[in-house]
Amino acid sequence: MGVLFVRFEHWGHTSRLYGWREIQSVYERASGAAMGMLGHGLRQLDLPADLGLRGEGFAILLSGPRESADLGLEIVDLVADRVADLVRELLSDGVAAELMERTTIEVGAGLVNRPEAAGTLEDALVAGLVEAERSAREKHAARLVEMGDHLRSALDEGRLTTLFQPIAAIESGKTVAFDAVVQGPLYSNLQHGDVVFDVAERTGQELRVLDLYHHATLSAVDDALDGAEQLVLRATAEELLESAVRLMSLLYHREPARITPANVLFLVGSDRLADHFPAGLSAWRSVGDMGFRLCVDLSPNRPLPLDYLKELSPDVVRVSGRLVRDVHRHQDEFEYLLMLSRFTTRHDMRILAADCIDRREFTTLRRAGVSYVQGEFVAPCVPTLSRPELILP
Repeated sequence: MGVLFVRFEHWGHTSRLYGWREIQSVYERASGAAMGMLGHGLRQLDLPADLGLRGEGFAILLSGPRESADLGLEIVDLVADRVADLVRELLSDGVAAELMERTTIEVGAGLVNRPEAAGTLEDALVAGLVEAERSAREKHAARLVEMGDHLRSALDEGRLTTLFQPIAAIESGKTVAFDAVVQGPLYSNLQHGDVVFDVAERTGQELRVLDLYHHATLSAVDDALDGAEQLVLRATAEELLESAVRLMSLLYHREPARITPANVLFLVGSDRLADHFPAGLSAWRSVGDMGFRLCVDLSPNRPLPLDYLKELSPDVVRVSGRLVRDVHRHQDEFEYLLMLSRFTTRHDMRILAADCIDRREFTTLRRAGVSYVQGEFVAPCVPTLSRPELILP
């Protein structure tokens, strides 16, 4: 008997942008899609089964061949490839496009052999399932290598581009900053900047991506940044100081030097800051002493302890994804923002809310004490600096 293991991998900030219920729905839809394959892609005697693996993937038990010959791994692997294509195709119609673009699906193949004299059917089933799960992981490893190669080619050929999303002051509606968002080639799941950085981290290309992204961003804005306007640039906790030193060199080799460190707001993820706290605190403060401004990007999955945040004392705290989306409908998220607003006000920090898409969210963010906002409600990401002004009630 053959066994397939359908395994999912999420890239970038999937869990920040989408709640666990939305991500769980992908598994449920995929499991339902497998059931729908019976008689179409799978034989009626095949058995899609959760087997207690929800959240990791699910298994499909393949019935034995109609002929007397034993089922071979090559045949099961061919079925695995066909099932993977069908699951992807069926999911593409029912799952949000941006969620699917951050999701890869691989199907591994294994065999459930007849139990040995001292073994049981359960032992044989577990052994086959382990083989199929290992096969799925190997396919994901190969997919990561492929994505890393695509990223390397994009770096070599200069095909990483920078887009800019305006950030508005929530009280005046005027543009005060621009978030520089890197975009990879529109293939192999690299079209989103958070995925680009995720693949870069997993394949050891992070610093190279940061260098190219920072350099390309400065070249793109050139003399277009006005006075006190901020430019939001991503960095990592581990590479923050080195990134700041390299960027400082770029800034002061430009003539005339209209952009100074005071115009740059480094955005650093809270999850990796927590991993490097307090060791990274001195580097963080050194970057601040160089004149750069600093922003902590709070992860809803792993909130940074308030005493850490107080010690870091960033200029700005950024919230995004499911902390902002539909906040007008979610009392818990609203109360979290209220608490954060009181804390940041007390310690002279400001809150930036990203991913705001409509007026209802904007009005609720304003009530919560948020200072700055970005997202489709303000303006989309575009290749050049634009300065829309919100029409406020």
